[in-house]
Amino acid sequence: MENPISPEEPTPGSPPDPNRDLFLQGLQAYQHAANTDKNVEQMEAATLQMLSAAAAQAQRNPTPEQAIYLAVRECEARGDWPGAEAGYRAIITHQEASGQPLLVYKAYSDLAGLYRLLEDWPRAQSAARLATAATRQVDMPPALVVSLETEALCALRLGDPAGALAIATAAVTAVEPGAEFEPLGAGTSVAVARCHVAAGNLFAAAAALDAARPVLMDRETSPIFAGHRGRSAVWWEVTAAMLGQRSDWPGALAAWEKAVDLRRGVAALPHVAGPYTQGALARTLRQQANALAAAGLLAESRLVREEVQAIWQELNLLPNDHP
Repeated sequence: MENPISPEEPTPGSPPDPNRDLFLQGLQAYQHAANTDKNVEQMEAATLQMLSAAAAQAQRNPTPEQAIYLAVRECEARGDWPGAEAGYRAIITHQEASGQPLLVYKAYSDLAGLYRLLEDWPRAQSAARLATAATRQVDMPPALVVSLETEALCALRLGDPAGALAIATAAVTAVEPGAEFEPLGAGTSVAVARCHVAAGNLFAAAAALDAARPVLMDRETSPIFAGHRGRSAVWWEVTAAMLGQRSDWPGALAAWEKAVDLRRGVAALPHVAGPYTQGALARTLRQQANALAAAGLLAESRLVREEVQAIWQELNLLPNDHP
């Protein structure tokens, strides 16, 4: 396989850059593992090495935009959510001035993610719509799909399952053909299933979940891929909700356990660990607690709720008490 990345050579006479060297070593290790014995563990280690080098380089020589991002991350780490919001809005101002739609999309998408964490669904919906509008200015279907999925989730949380289904269906049609886009397509099928469950259309929900199963459930994927594991967690969450509506509590609780295990795994990955993956874990645990209570397992439900509360307190958050 030909090297798809051609890093620039260092300027003659420039001092050695250990982070750049670390990145290149990681890239070479990844390509060797991918092209020879497909060793997944070696590929994971090489990927983490590249991520570490990229992060170190950004911190050492940040652009003005990166400096704001670093300040935002510091705010998030200490639970300063107003400060994080102000930082994201400063980034939006910077990116809108750049005139580059994909950068504008990323900025609004990040802001929508913050509002999702805060469970401020009206503002999350507004930011997601602006992200979607930015993606429509360029030919970048994957970004459009992601922003539409966020819009669909916001519509659901705001009590509009019909509107959410229309948006999720648009996301399905926006997925490009090809094996590399199958995980993205499976995610949109799960989004459609979630809308059907909310509307009580359980047969349609089951069909959409079945459509996503070959990619999300039956295909072996490295644990390092947080996006794939996150989609798999949502698959189990929607399955659990569907089984709960059928009053199949043993099946629902088993599915919630699968979803929680996946969320814990993602939250433990060093390259994505932080408030967003912790928040996702807390939301899944909260739904598990609701299911345990509905099944009559009140003591077990109480224990899970205590963990949820501990996570929110650690994040300096008091989200709304809903699924």
